[in-house]
Amino acid sequence: MPTDSTAPADPAAATTETVQLFVSDEGNRRVIAGMLEDDFSVETGGPVGDADLYLVEDQLLPTYRDALRSRVAASHPTFCPVVVIRRRPSATSAVELDSDSGTLPLIDEFVDAPIDRGLLVRRLRSLLVRRRQSEDLARYVSTLEERERDLRRFERAVEDAGNGIALLDTDGTIRHVNSAFEETTGYPEPDAVGEPLRLLRPDEVTFDDAFWRTMRGRGAWEGELVAERRNGTQYVADATITTISTDDGDTDGFAVVLRDITERIQREETLREREEELDLLRQVLTRYLRHNLRNDLNVILGYAEFLEESTSGEDAGYAETIVRKTNRLLETSDTARRYSALIERSGDTAEYDLPTVVADAVDTVSEAYPEVAVDVDVPESCPVVAGDGIRDVVTGLVENAATHNDSPDPWVRVRLRRRDRPVLTIEDNGPGIPERDLRAFNAGHESPLTHSSGIGVWLSKWVIEAAGGDLSFDTGGSGTRVTIEFPSSEAARAGSIDVTDLKAREQRLQTIIDRMTDAVIEVDDAWRITFLDTHAETVLDVDADELVDRDFWAAFPGVEGTEFEPVYREAMRTRSAGHVESYYGRIDGWLEVYVYPDFAGGLSFYFRDVTQRKTREQELERRQRTLRAVYEIIADRDQPFREQVSSLLELGREELGTDFGSLSRIEGDDYVFEIVDAADDSIRPGDVVPVSATNCEVAAEEERTLVLGDIEHDAPELTDRAGYTDWGISCYVGAPVFVDDEVYGTFCFYDTEPRADQFLTWEVTLVDLMSRWVSNGLRAQRARERLSRENERLDRFVSVASHDLQNPLSVAEGYLELAQETGDTAHLDRAQSALNRMHALIDDLLELARSDKVDPDTEVVDLRRAVERAWEVVPTDTATLEVAADSRVRADPTMLGQLIENLVRNAVEHGSTGTQASADDSVEHGSTGTRAESDDATVDGDRRVTITVDGLPDGFVITDDGPGIPEGDRDKVFEVGYTTGEDGTGFGLPIVQEVADAHGWDVRLTDADHGGARYEITRVDVVDN
Repeated sequence: MPTDSTAPADPAAATTETVQLFVSDEGNRRVIAGMLEDDFSVETGGPVGDADLYLVEDQLLPTYRDALRSRVAASHPTFCPVVVIRRRPSATSAVELDSDSGTLPLIDEFVDAPIDRGLLVRRLRSLLVRRRQSEDLARYVSTLEERERDLRRFERAVEDAGNGIALLDTDGTIRHVNSAFEETTGYPEPDAVGEPLRLLRPDEVTFDDAFWRTMRGRGAWEGELVAERRNGTQYVADATITTISTDDGDTDGFAVVLRDITERIQREETLREREEELDLLRQVLTRYLRHNLRNDLNVILGYAEFLEESTSGEDAGYAETIVRKTNRLLETSDTARRYSALIERSGDTAEYDLPTVVADAVDTVSEAYPEVAVDVDVPESCPVVAGDGIRDVVTGLVENAATHNDSPDPWVRVRLRRRDRPVLTIEDNGPGIPERDLRAFNAGHESPLTHSSGIGVWLSKWVIEAAGGDLSFDTGGSGTRVTIEFPSSEAARAGSIDVTDLKAREQRLQTIIDRMTDAVIEVDDAWRITFLDTHAETVLDVDADELVDRDFWAAFPGVEGTEFEPVYREAMRTRSAGHVESYYGRIDGWLEVYVYPDFAGGLSFYFRDVTQRKTREQELERRQRTLRAVYEIIADRDQPFREQVSSLLELGREELGTDFGSLSRIEGDDYVFEIVDAADDSIRPGDVVPVSATNCEVAAEEERTLVLGDIEHDAPELTDRAGYTDWGISCYVGAPVFVDDEVYGTFCFYDTEPRADQFLTWEVTLVDLMSRWVSNGLRAQRARERLSRENERLDRFVSVASHDLQNPLSVAEGYLELAQETGDTAHLDRAQSALNRMHALIDDLLELARSDKVDPDTEVVDLRRAVERAWEVVPTDTATLEVAADSRVRADPTMLGQLIENLVRNAVEHGSTGTQASADDSVEHGSTGTRAESDDATVDGDRRVTITVDGLPDGFVITDDGPGIPEGDRDKVFEVGYTTGEDGTGFGLPIVQEVADAHGWDVRLTDADHGGARYEITRVDVVDN
């Protein structure tokens, strides 16, 4: 029957996992489902579904094996646990159940019947924790893969970028360029890589070592420079330089972005020239067209209209012509004034949808000139950047094509195509434009174009070109084609950026120099100090006024004989730059120095204090060596586990600077030192102290790493413990060690001297890493021991079953044959006795199997009550029980009952079968046939056996006043199958031994004070009442 010792629900389980149950017997299926339904979502029966864990009865495993294996493979790399319920563990091994395993093992855990609910739930929880961890790991790997894809996309974006990009080392050396950089500079990547950025030969910025040191402190620089291509041509570049930083904030290099803005500069110069011309033009238009011309035309128009009304004949025709031409001139004047206003706003650009502009123009012209067929072919959308007059320009050009078309079948065709940039064409089948007018148009000065009103078309050209476009005419006898090429949106926007003049660039560069963080010392060709800045005063703790004009070597005598001296002297001798990084005793730190020759024959020293960086580098190197040493220790499979742990303790003590390191085990109230590495012999392996005296009790109870650099300061509440008061432990760092989800003990380091500073995060992480490896090692060791014991038990079961069951079976067969031959029913009685013997053997084999619970579920048990329960289930008609024990012990209640029951049964069945002198009947380890028949216990007279149970300081004792066990047999009675009784099975006392071993108890068999047998059970965790 299932037992119930369920642990509290796991608080870490944020969601309910699904367990699919496959059990053939409906009753057992309901019982097991009931055990799990409070902790999991349980599905029973059906095909293998999408569950988190599968619980399968061993006899159904062949049925579902393929489906389960497919499910496990589909879930990979996410862990998909499969747990097998073994009904008869002695007959079913892991190898048999998973004999056809593929690349992925199928069975992850076994649960033996009868099922203990608490043990089952804990095992399933543990497996599901592993599943969740594998899911987290899979998500983490997926995130890394996505980041890698992002990085590759970024790399492709860099390669495909329109701007030139170069990646530099920290000293300004080029290590990678993209194709746009190659195109801009003329340097292919093989020729550029390894060269300094000075390769570009900029005219305003000197990309020297001082510049890059300043960049490391400032982070970014931007500006415009005139550079030189490989072929010697010059160009203007807009440059941006940014710092590439590591996760620790250190500079890893620089990224340079170059954009060739030469064309933009040239275009802006042209625009400035045109702006001057337009200013003059606007003055002319304003003064002449708006006033003089219009006034005179109005006078002429008035007189012409008067003549037209007052004359007739040929004179009236002349007057009509004057009126028509005057109206035309007034129209031209209005057009000029409108375009003049547009030119004044030509610098203001915006984005327009060109198909919409065309549609509006066509609608206007079609309404005014219905006899002209207008054909339009434009896309749905085409944004362009143009000036404010783009609508008037397009409308005017379409209108011109319609107005002056004298073809019998006039038409206008409007087309819009987008190639590198939008191109709009307006064609007609009119008379075309005379060559003379085209030359004047292309020359850029005013001419009365026959094709139009003259000024309107000419000003349209200015409006289009002012926005970065181009307007051209192609004409002949068969018509005219007007082509407008608009700038791309990117080019138009780029063209609107103001140019930074040389003075501004110089000011920015000077600002960078002023912000340099390097210290500077200058000496002349005689080593006389000529300059020492404030940074140098701070770094070296000196006064510039006291050192200027002094000899450099006399001012800094500590430089001679160091690594600095030969670099300085070589730079002065060869007039070449030098670099050195070394320890300088004057400041008790490290300096990085760049030395450059100057034009006056001396040297300039640029230096900075890099002590912090060097300290970090040395610390990182030391940590890398430590991690490498940890790996070499744990990867050495030839080294025994205890030696590996000892090596880790030695390495940890060296890294943490403590005198003591230990792996310890907690047993009840005892703290047992298992493996110790110490500076002296004050603590040795095997020493036992009260756990309450240690800091490890806190780490174990709270299940966390305890970090105490100074116990008196960090945890004054722990200063009353013996570890502090008696042993003087003043600093401590320790982590709990877990085995099978329970605290086994601690892995810790400590010292009698407090630390000046708290343990570093790195040090705590190292202790955590080591403790987790130790936990895994102990779990693996326990698993190997468990497997070894299981194999030994299987071997014993097979040998006992094959021998002891064969004998009564042969006897039964013999008597049955005699009964058949003779007809004597007495033979049947004898056969029945043999079969009863077999039943007894089978029952005790099962009980022995159930006794081997590797991990007892212990709790506090009242010993007296446990004895009384055992007494109730044993035939005791010929025995008397005396219980003097009132103690409580920590044990598995079921297994403790098995132990007491077998000892009582052994005493009852053999203590009352004869006198004390009948030694041959004294040993029996199990049941006698039906067990319930009190006639089997009858002895001569009224002889009864008395069984006494009493307590011991570390356990309890069970005695009887029966015949006892001969001393020569005492070493054999705990062997499986050994018995001296005719009806004995030889399993009772081995069951006692198995239960004791599972709890870590000792069993000792001696003579009782007044004869009989005395069984002492010691090393028991006795709980105070």
